[in-house]
Amino acid sequence: MFAVTRSLRITAIRYEIAGDLAAAWSAGDGAAAGAGDSFLMRQVAAIGGGTTEMARNVISERVLGMPREQALDRGIPFRDVPRGASRHEFLDSYRLETEGRQARYARLLRDLPARGILDGVRVGIAHHLGWAVAVTASAGHVVVDRRRIDLIEPGMPAAPVEHEARALGDAAAATMVANVRASALRAASASLDQLAAALPGPVASVSLRAWPLDFPDDIAVLRRPPYDARADSVMYCQVLAECAHARGWRVHLFSAGDVEARAARILGDRAGVVLLGPRAALGPPWTKDHRIALAATVLAS
Repeated sequence: MFAVTRSLRITAIRYEIAGDLAAAWSAGDGAAAGAGDSFLMRQVAAIGGGTTEMARNVISERVLGMPREQALDRGIPFRDVPRGASRHEFLDSYRLETEGRQARYARLLRDLPARGILDGVRVGIAHHLGWAVAVTASAGHVVVDRRRIDLIEPGMPAAPVEHEARALGDAAAATMVANVRASALRAASASLDQLAAALPGPVASVSLRAWPLDFPDDIAVLRRPPYDARADSVMYCQVLAECAHARGWRVHLFSAGDVEARAARILGDRAGVVLLGPRAALGPPWTKDHRIALAATVLAS
């Protein structure tokens, strides 16, 4: 482990000393080329033959006498250890028994207190380019509406910066993107108005995927990497936030990568019935987008 750590540090120092030549080299650059190549392959030594993290565990447990990591299958014969984990391992630890899931969720809907609606419902949105999944839940985290909503008018490009702007000059691209944004604003406004009209109570908040608040808006910058791949998605977030503010709805931002895990920690023992119950009780569609949107409403509570 010492040798690997030493090698990683030496490789990083060589890369810094070589400077630009280590980042982009040719066959004739000699030692600088070797520094760049070594830097790209530096993690191999930390993985091959057993990771350094495994070595640290061995030292901590067998040399320093520190307690082992928690293992729920310790002492269980291998043949009895659960295997074949699904794609949703974290939420599956809260999985409901198959029998009675629909009845339990139906009971939640039936017993939903009036206060949970009168206090306002929470809308979670998992957006894509030109459309989104919206899930609305009560203050008690019961789903009262789920739907796909349009974020762009028919015939308009859904990803103007990443695709259509490539063939245009900066001025023409800026005009085209402005027209698309205006279309998105009209479409999102109409979709949110239709959603609000169908809900059993007033909207208290809308949860959207977070975006960098200092994201550039100059088309000359947006059309260059790495911004071009995110510019269109950020536009839809900003449009949805603008629509929500115009209606007096609070806006909450979330990270799609950890929103389900954070919601499950907040819900505790209720995580299974809240996050997984709709899949069995309401039937399809109940996709990852729906789970993310519902989890986002939990964080907004």
